[in-house]
Amino acid sequence: MKRRLGIAPLLIVLPIALLAVFGIFLYKSKYLGVSCSYGSSTYSVGDSFPAEDGCNDCKCGIDGDVRCTLKGCSVPVSTSTTVGWETYTNTQYQYSLKYPREWLTKSFGPGLGAGLQPLSTSSKGVILSPNKQDETVPNPMLEIQVEGPKNLSRPTYAKWKEHTISNFREIYRLTEESTTIIAGTTAAVLEGEHVYPRTTTYVKRLIFTSPEKGVYFSITIASDSEQESSVFDQIFPTFKFTD
Repeated sequence: MKRRLGIAPLLIVLPIALLAVFGIFLYKSKYLGVSCSYGSSTYSVGDSFPAEDGCNDCKCGIDGDVRCTLKGCSVPVSTSTTVGWETYTNTQYQYSLKYPREWLTKSFGPGLGAGLQPLSTSSKGVILSPNKQDETVPNPMLEIQVEGPKNLSRPTYAKWKEHTISNFREIYRLTEESTTIIAGTTAAVLEGEHVYPRTTTYVKRLIFTSPEKGVYFSITIASDSEQESSVFDQIFPTFKFTD
């Protein structure tokens, strides 16, 4: 004699199935239309794509944020681009970078109020520019600021980075925030602009640290033309830490 199961199993299975369908509906309702913007492209949730540094990999998260791996990658620089360039080496904070031979270079003290000085190999601040430099900040220009070495009164890198980003947001209209690799370490990249009555200054700032040397770096470029700033993008890959 066969045993009749009745409707009891259905009463158990049906609510579970309904909950699953409802859960899928909620998920799609919440995340449908969510996308990630990276560079000049837009990606859907779950999409994977290469990072702009050509080395790391990124993925579009369900919250619309792009998350990239943080492998230390060396960025190749065309030797034909930097042939004949000068090399600036800072012996105190142990870094160097190349710049066009015809550019002018100056050092400055802890603040710009200290005035520009002859280029030093131990300065906490350096300005590079193709234009004449005087007591005012030249434009276009590349500025390197160094905070270090480690001491007890100095904030942690995380707090210093947070303060530097906050300062950038107060002065400029932030247009893009991302990361890149410079000298094998991950740098936060802030891009923004400052609108004046007759012109707009485009600004990019890289924020990173040298973990082994305990030095914090802030590299800023400012230009009234986005095209003028392209040469700065050729300078960044030449930055390296020295012994």
